Amino acid sequence: MIGPAWIGHGCHLHNGAKVNRSVLFEYTHIGESMVFSELIVSPCYCVDRAGNTTYVGDGRCLLRRGDARG
Repeated sequence: MIGPAWIGHGCHLHNGAKVNRSVLFEYTHIGESMVFSELIVSPCYCVDRAGNTTYVGDGRCLLRRGDARG
């Protein structure tokens, strides 16, 4: 992890996952070896610095993430 970063309660990061200058909302699940840099991430969506938003299941997003609760 490279800060500043905020990782919310109940988040789960798999082996090799990296969080750089990002915010992970509660119960966000990050896939193995994923790199999240300068993003705001929730279990349902991801917002980059330019304000572009992608949602879970959106084929344009290559980052693996989801809800850690199940």
